[in-house]
Amino acid sequence: MTSRRILIVDKPGGIATHATEAGPAAAEGLCEHLARAAGAPLFVCHRLDKGTTGVIALATEAAAAAELSALFKERGVSKTYLFLTDRAAEADAFTVASRIEKQGSKFVSLPGETNALTAFRRLRTQGRFSLWEASPETGRPHQIRLHAASRGLPILGDAEHGGTDFPALGLHALALRFQLGGETRERVAPAPPYFDDLELLANRRLCSWLAAVDRRERWLRSRAMVGPGNAPGTGIETLRWIHTEGGPLRVERLGDVHDFQWFADDPPRENDWADLRRLAELKGWARWRLHLRRDRGRNPNGQSTWESAPGLPEKWVASENGLMFEFRAGQGLSSGLFLDQRANREWARTVSRGLDVLNLFCYTGGFSVAAAAGGAAKTVSVDLSRNALEWAKTNFTLNGLDPAAHEFRAMDAREFLGYAAKKGLFYDLVVCDPPSFGRGGKGVFRIDKDLPALVRACATVLKPRGRLLLSCNFEGWNENDFAGEIRKAGSGLSFQVPPPPDWDFETPRDPRVMKSALLERS
Repeated sequence: MTSRRILIVDKPGGIATHATEAGPAAAEGLCEHLARAAGAPLFVCHRLDKGTTGVIALATEAAAAAELSALFKERGVSKTYLFLTDRAAEADAFTVASRIEKQGSKFVSLPGETNALTAFRRLRTQGRFSLWEASPETGRPHQIRLHAASRGLPILGDAEHGGTDFPALGLHALALRFQLGGETRERVAPAPPYFDDLELLANRRLCSWLAAVDRRERWLRSRAMVGPGNAPGTGIETLRWIHTEGGPLRVERLGDVHDFQWFADDPPRENDWADLRRLAELKGWARWRLHLRRDRGRNPNGQSTWESAPGLPEKWVASENGLMFEFRAGQGLSSGLFLDQRANREWARTVSRGLDVLNLFCYTGGFSVAAAAGGAAKTVSVDLSRNALEWAKTNFTLNGLDPAAHEFRAMDAREFLGYAAKKGLFYDLVVCDPPSFGRGGKGVFRIDKDLPALVRACATVLKPRGRLLLSCNFEGWNENDFAGEIRKAGSGLSFQVPPPPDWDFETPRDPRVMKSALLERS
């Protein structure tokens, strides 16, 4: 059946259709990312520009990809796009024909013999913004963008072709329709919310937040189409809706509670509150709270809760990849789980069967729960906070795991490593996610000074072929800096390929706030 050979997914904005060069998982495009989620190869049938959102077809077989690619070339695929512009038009409908070719590093539209044809129709205008429909009969690179610009209608956010600056490219692939193998396939992808309400376009910041959420919604929908996923509406979720692209705002979904974090020295002003409430209203987030993270959140004492929606619980439960975790309001920098470690926790779960696992700086035991759920022979959870360890035990119980079968140590992580080395305790897997700054039994810990010594100490308790999963969120380092500090340890550990992060945090080629390294003892 064609439906099993062709997958029509919903491409997020800001993501390339496929990897443009060989390299690590960080450079993967949508095709490679979904293939990894599906556990099987996927093949590109056609391409959308990186900034374009909406429907795109991938194939599960090379032959099916070739068949559909040929159908695109033969103009056997009906394609409908929507785009936004802030420029006035002389006509409500027109057709553009030109020759599109590449000159140097750019595509250009030229008169003469044509190879590109697009029909345009204005749908509506609100204020200075207009919504247009574009129906390309051909599929040349940048075709709609070039043809719209040639008629004085550059697309919003398309700076390359004269468009006004905007947080996202205002171009959306709305629908695909074709017949292949005797079967008709049609798919429509909803446009971002500011395509429906053009008045939103005047609020650039609100649109940037909506675009951030929209990208993650499309990512989750596409993941759910090819394999196990957490598509919106299919279950309890824990994910980050808005990350660094939100300016001072971060937003996390923790089950049915949304956690707004405001990274600024001053509380939100009246216009900030208006945008925050409008965002929650547009997305239907009824249960939310906002708290201030002064000094970019580096000072745990420098934050205050400013507002909560009515009915926010003190404690609630939400899932991550099928595991249940308890969340709590008013618990400092985190409500119970650092979501940027989701991919690392899932990796730990898949590799832990029969292993002895040590989880340092364990907080509420997310890695320990994942390892135990994956069949670890033993987990040891180490944290200075006894309250955090009791919380970790609660998380074990929520998942049908007996805390008594595992070990919990209220100790400074560095002290425990010294203790373990003296006692001859060794582990197959050590997970170490230290804070950038902290105080413990061995005094002040500063990651920019003390990481090499910490890596050496971890290496001393690894079994032969044992692995260390090391992470940090120190903003003063990039990934190369982080790797350089690890090499200073001279621990004899070799670098392995760590799990790539999920796309609700850094997308491919973005500078990573959360940096991870996977190291192995010989």
